[in-house]
This record gives sequence, C-alpha cells and structure tokens, in this order.
Amino acid sequence: MVTKNRIGYWLGKKLSLETRHKMSVNAGCPWLGKKLSKEHIKKISLSHMGEKSSNWKGGISITKRQQRLYRTAHKFRKRSGKPVDLKTLQLIYENNIKKYGTLTCYLCGQSIPFGKDSIDHRTPISRGGDNQYDNLAIVCISCNHKKFTLTEQEYRAGRIPKEYPKEFSNSVRENSRIKYGHKCQLCGVAQMECCEQLHVHHIDYNIENNTTNNLIPLCRSCHSKVNHKREYWSNYFKERSMSNVMVS
Repeated sequence: MVTKNRIGYWLGKKLSLETRHKMSVNAGCPWLGKKLSKEHIKKISLSHMGEKSSNWKGGISITKRQQRLYRTAHKFRKRSGKPVDLKTLQLIYENNIKKYGTLTCYLCGQSIPFGKDSIDHRTPISRGGDNQYDNLAIVCISCNHKKFTLTEQEYRAGRIPKEYPKEFSNSVRENSRIKYGHKCQLCGVAQMECCEQLHVHHIDYNIENNTTNNLIPLCRSCHSKVNHKREYWSNYFKERSMSNVMVS
C-alpha cells in the first residue's frame, strides 16, 4: 500500500500541474514553473550575493596592480618552470618607487606609466638566471626588448645581440624547411597553417654553425619556447636527430 506521507512515493508517476505546484510551494520554491520579471530575477540574484552567499569567505578585493602581479608570476613560472613569490614582486615595485619617487626604468632612468612597465631578469633565465629578488628589476618595455638575452653588465657596456652571419642566407633556411617537409619539428604544425614562413633554429644555439644537421624549422611559438632552458632543448633535438625521430 502506497502512503502519501512516504518520501519518494511520487517516483515513476505522472503528476498533474496542480500537484507539482503544491510540491514546489511546500519545498520553499514557489517560483518554479513560472516566468519571472527581470526585476524579480535581479532581486533573487542580489539576495545571494556578498555576505548572503553560502560561499562568503569574508570578501576578497583585488586591485589592478595585484591582478598584474598574479599574471606576471604565472608568466615567469610558465617560462622558467621556477616559482616566483608574489611578495617578492610586490617588494620590487615598492622599493623602486621608494628609490626613484615614481615607477622608473632601472636601465634608462625614465619614469614609466602604469601598464607600460615590465619586470626584467638582470641575468636572463636562458643564461642561468633565476626569479630571486636580486635578479629582478622594473624596466620599460622598450629597454626590455633592446636588452633581449644580454645580462645587465653586457647591456650597460654597449653590447648588442649578435647578428646572423651572411652564410645563414635565405637559401640555407629554405633548404632546411624543404628537408623537413615544411613542418615544425616540435609541434608538427605545417607552414601553410602558420600563415608565415617557419623560423629556422640552430640546435646548438651557435649562429656560426650553419650545417644542415644543426638547422631545423620551428613555428614562431615553438621557436620562442626553446629560447629558454637551452641546454635541455639542445640535448632534446640532438637525441631526436641521432635516432631519426624528426617530424615528417
């Protein structure tokens, strides 16, 4: 015998609209099955916001500067594989402003508007640098691009990044792309899908060594990726080349 007082007695049965309405009212949800006005929906939404929310944890407000620090920390961790402390980044900004009076590039000495600043590694990650406080400094985007993979001492001494030799000609690059079927040797993307010519990478990072075994085509994204952790990527491509496991 089925009793209406037993929980779940309605399972498997077709209930009338009137019965379902009564059940929803009894469950504390009188709006179910009804079309609510925009004003009513807004009131319901506001009633679950802030301290009224079941997920309320005292409130967290993040400023634009804090958001930028989170993004910078994530970028450094992704590129170098090494964690960076948010307190360290915050301390770099605070000490820069204390020293110069306003946010200032440590290389050219010019003040930097908010949003146009960047954080530079005095010794680049690709050359053994780390994400510690002593190796980080505020720099303008222009100086950061000019410095590239130079150390602070090399940049101040007037050194510029080496230019590719004449032997590394367009024909040499094209021969390398043809040799590997115009495909990136890391992700396998075809040159036609990139909408631009594939970059040609020196496996041993020596731009003077332009032998065919030292050159491989890479897409722009992968070429940027292998600029970090150079020893690892050099060994990686050498092992693949020796075992003939290249992308074809």
